[in-house]
Amino acid sequence: MSQQRSKYRYFTIQSADVPSQPSYPVWFATWSAKQSEYVWSKNRPDTTAGTTKTWTVGATDDADLPPGAIAVVASIDKCIDPPPLTVPIDATIDQFQAVLGRRLVQEGQGAKSLEIRPPARR
Repeated sequence: MSQQRSKYRYFTIQSADVPSQPSYPVWFATWSAKQSEYVWSKNRPDTTAGTTKTWTVGATDDADLPPGAIAVVASIDKCIDPPPLTVPIDATIDQFQAVLGRRLVQEGQGAKSLEIRPPARR
């Protein structure tokens, strides 16, 4: 008997569109001036002041994406934490999605765990 494997779709979504108890994993990328990069967290940041730049990413194995979601990666075998991204603070949503999609596919093809690995130093 073969066991069907889930395929996960990754998407971006406005933080305001994420329910307080989502049925899917959600990660928030918040700009850290101290680190000069986006830092991932599963905790919803306080964005009420409007001074924090945050991107919100989710993953689902459901057939339908949540309302307001925009697909970034159509299919990955594992649900993995988003990898570290090198994206400037002034990146557009299209730029963010392009970098995120490439990195998720790279990580998803070789992912062995849910740990986030630090980016390779050049």
